[in-house]
Amino acid sequence: MKPTSCLSDIIAELREQHRLREDFHRAEKSLTLRIKAQARRLNGDGQKDPESQIRSAEADGGEGNRLNPEDQGRNVALAAALPLIDARDSMRFHRKAHEKRVVELARRLPIWPWIEATRGVGPLALGQLIAELGDLCNYANPAKVWKRFSVAVIDGERQRRIKGEKAIEHGYCPRRRSILYLVGIALRNLNDGVYRQIYEERKEYEAGRPWCGKCKPKGAGPAYTRDHCTPGHVEKRARRYMEKRFLRDLWIEWNRTQAELTKAAT
Repeated sequence: MKPTSCLSDIIAELREQHRLREDFHRAEKSLTLRIKAQARRLNGDGQKDPESQIRSAEADGGEGNRLNPEDQGRNVALAAALPLIDARDSMRFHRKAHEKRVVELARRLPIWPWIEATRGVGPLALGQLIAELGDLCNYANPAKVWKRFSVAVIDGERQRRIKGEKAIEHGYCPRRRSILYLVGIALRNLNDGVYRQIYEERKEYEAGRPWCGKCKPKGAGPAYTRDHCTPGHVEKRARRYMEKRFLRDLWIEWNRTQAELTKAAT
């Protein structure tokens, strides 16, 4: 079997496993919100984490209600939420099974050795990226990859959620952007190598630039001005730059690896 054919099979299965994982993940989150809403309604005590009451009652086996009258309400919430908890646990089981398969497939990708050497990016993140991108050889340049993950520059402005005629041109996808956002957070927090250095250098550069005229503290009036952008805006711009550098390097390494495999197969 040719390397490209084998790779296409891996990517196809990776995409399907990724989609199934997302389906179960959304169902799991929805059930968690329903459990918490139900606990707040039945308990009526305004707890910040009402689900912890349900879990503690579940661990007690319901024995506490004989001693503490407050536990009676807690166990009413538990009895009502048990079907939802069971359903959520089932969703979590299947989600983790698909996650495990995504990890296995990601480790079989030719790009994996390069990712393994990049601290902050694991096989699950790689699997999600490639499931959304497909074969990076199909992208003419890194700018196409940037647009796929909603971090491109379109008509002099950042790619973003927008209404009207420009919405199709921007093609912003919150789901894909969130995947890259989490990768960027991990690279910023965990990577002590080249990407952390890129982030720090870009942050210093952004902090020295003149005020963009858009960022301002909450409640500031239209006449508000300042010399430089807010720290939060500086951090976001630096992280976005780092994320784009990572995608560019991913594209370069993918194409280089595939060229080497093709050459070796001929």
